[in-house]
Amino acid sequence: MCAISWQTDKTLKASAKIRGLFSSAQRWFYMGFLGLILANGLNRTTIPGAIKDPAVLLLQAVAIGAFAIQFVISTKEVKRGLLAVGLVICAVLIGVTSSSYTLLWLCMAVVCARGISLERVALVVTIGYMAILVLAVPLALTGLIENVTVARGMGDSMRYALGFSHPNQLGFILVTVCSAQMCIHYQKETIWDYVIIAFAGSVALFVADSRTAALGLALLALMMRVFGRLNSAIARRRAAMIALVALILCAAGSVLMAILYDDTNPVMFSVSKLLSSRPYYANYYFERYPVTLLGNSFLGADRIVRAGVDTTLLLDNAYCMLLLRHGVLGFLMVLVPLIVILIRLAREDAASPWIAGILLYAVLGLSENAFIDISINFYLIGITQLLPNNNFREFFATERKKEA
Repeated sequence: MCAISWQTDKTLKASAKIRGLFSSAQRWFYMGFLGLILANGLNRTTIPGAIKDPAVLLLQAVAIGAFAIQFVISTKEVKRGLLAVGLVICAVLIGVTSSSYTLLWLCMAVVCARGISLERVALVVTIGYMAILVLAVPLALTGLIENVTVARGMGDSMRYALGFSHPNQLGFILVTVCSAQMCIHYQKETIWDYVIIAFAGSVALFVADSRTAALGLALLALMMRVFGRLNSAIARRRAAMIALVALILCAAGSVLMAILYDDTNPVMFSVSKLLSSRPYYANYYFERYPVTLLGNSFLGADRIVRAGVDTTLLLDNAYCMLLLRHGVLGFLMVLVPLIVILIRLAREDAASPWIAGILLYAVLGLSENAFIDISINFYLIGITQLLPNNNFREFFATERKKEA
């Protein structure tokens, strides 16, 4: 009876949280973000384009419309409105130049996110990607959509994507769902949170064979344990400083390695081998494309076949991708706000799960591009707190507060 009562209580609390999403003053933002998550997740599956493409376009239209309504409702000050429009215009210019609108989605979400709760954003992420997993995985296992298989190395093992376009896509969806759970259950996790992470890690490692995702989930379990138990102001400030140093080192190290990479250097060669030749390919693109203000389009890039995958862009490092494809302006638009926030948090007393999330994706950015995608790295939404008239302290507060 106790177990049934506990489960009923958990179900009621979950239902109340979901209802709260769409009754809050920020409901249009959450609706738009859910549309974005569903569109992104659906786009990563192998569902036939005739079905998938119209659905993705519809969901993206819903996201844009909901974001626009939230922006109009919540933006009253001229200064904030002008700054928001300026950011979106910069993102549009980068998108037109680079043929990638990743930063435009980031900017649209950020300028509309006034008054939002990181915990509720994590809940939206969980709902959206769980819906995609429940849809894609059974369809792939029953043969109704393609279950992409990719050979590892010389074909010694096979990697399965379970309805997604690549095994790494499956891996990062699992990381995202688990990181959202870390945010929701921050400082109040139970054994079941670790069980879920262990299960996701097993799928990532033994089914998708995504080593980056498996490492990410291991780091996530460690961070959930450590960051949730920072009981002193000094420890919390040090955590923010660690995240700050890690972000700067990952960004600077990635770019310098890509520019200076030399096969004849044994240290660089060993690092490249450890990272599955990512520094080698980053150097390949840096030698062929200039670093510009607004980035480069890779639509006409030479095709590369690696591990059975034919692609025009094999640049699996978020920092190099950010600088080369989205330009110096895009590089600064993402990294400078994160650095400013972490510096401020290193001076203040804040035990926000945001610090753990940014640290996690900063490290994973060394081998995946998800760090710059707001629909995967939803912690980027914290950038909104640098816009005028936001409640910085409340968003990053040690104690959670409910939205109006």
